[in-house]
Amino acid sequence: MRRRLEALLPRMRWISFDSDPLQVAVKTAAAAMICEAFLIPLGLASEHWPIITAVLVIQSNLGSSLRWALIRLLGTAAGALLGALAVTALGAHFWSLGIGLFGTLLLCAVVTPLRPISRMAAVTAVFFYFVDEGRNAPWLFSMARFMEIAFGLVVGLLVDAFLWPRHASKAAREAVAKTLETCATLYTVVVKQHLHGPSSESSPSDLFEQARSELRDAHRLLSEGRLEPGAAQVYESLAQTREATAYVLRTLHLMHRSVRRLPPALRDEHLIPALTDLAQATARSLRATAEAIRGERPIPIAPELVVALAAANDGLKEARRRGSYKQFRLEELLHLRAVFYAMRTIAEDLVNGLRIEDESPLAGDESIVGLPTVVVPGTSRRST
Repeated sequence: MRRRLEALLPRMRWISFDSDPLQVAVKTAAAAMICEAFLIPLGLASEHWPIITAVLVIQSNLGSSLRWALIRLLGTAAGALLGALAVTALGAHFWSLGIGLFGTLLLCAVVTPLRPISRMAAVTAVFFYFVDEGRNAPWLFSMARFMEIAFGLVVGLLVDAFLWPRHASKAAREAVAKTLETCATLYTVVVKQHLHGPSSESSPSDLFEQARSELRDAHRLLSEGRLEPGAAQVYESLAQTREATAYVLRTLHLMHRSVRRLPPALRDEHLIPALTDLAQATARSLRATAEAIRGERPIPIAPELVVALAAANDGLKEARRRGSYKQFRLEELLHLRAVFYAMRTIAEDLVNGLRIEDESPLAGDESIVGLPTVVVPGTSRRST
């Protein structure tokens, strides 16, 4: 018995006041009880649709709940209207059921691109074929169904908004911050592979997949957060940061691809210290940026990153002066330039506060291993 309890304990660690499952369970139960408490005095205790709707509308965050409520409300309105029209015009027959559903789905698909609304409208329209016959029965059923659904949605949204509210915008901040932290780890691993060869540390492929997954979560949460009250300004700023983070990840992918194709002989021993300092400063700046986003603070600009970037620039200039790369093939030099350009681009984006330009990671008019330049806020990346 003791062993069984010990085996269950890890599964019960989520039972805390801060855990999503517990809070969603409490809010769902509260919404159902509030609906029932209002329906009993009205003599509508047998009506189950308000309770079902209130239970279904409670999602993991307020933005998701609002999105689901909007889909449910519009789908119910469309289905109630079209279902009542179909039953009134064609009657409640098996062949009119197919015609009614076909027309409902077709019209909803033309009016709105949201497929869930079409499905909800179709589900609502089906119930009209089970209504008691009578001239006004379909329209009375239509109004009653819409009011029941609307009541359940209002109760569910009010409970979700005032009892342990969870905002999608805050969760999106956390997802973007996690992506930047993963990018910092990935950046460190890729640079170490370039400077010191492959190691037994975390696999870049796994880190890339983790970062992509976190970016997808951030995109989904940002879409849900747009519906939250007062989230327009936050959405615009956070969406821009998310796009800048995606740009950093794409640059890292280019950098990793070029590192894998570089021969060991292209590692300049004189340049390793400067590039190591730049990599460390960049990784620290990525993590500091993640903490700033998580804490809703302005993105910091690390002076040490500017110094490290300038030192790397000087090191590359010295390598050119020595002619260290003249004996290598053009293809190898292109990959080497891509690595240097990627390191410089990420550092510049961080110096600029993650404000990116519409420019490809391989764009630029420098020579193959030309001298990178430091870009400070208010200047162009192409300036020399």
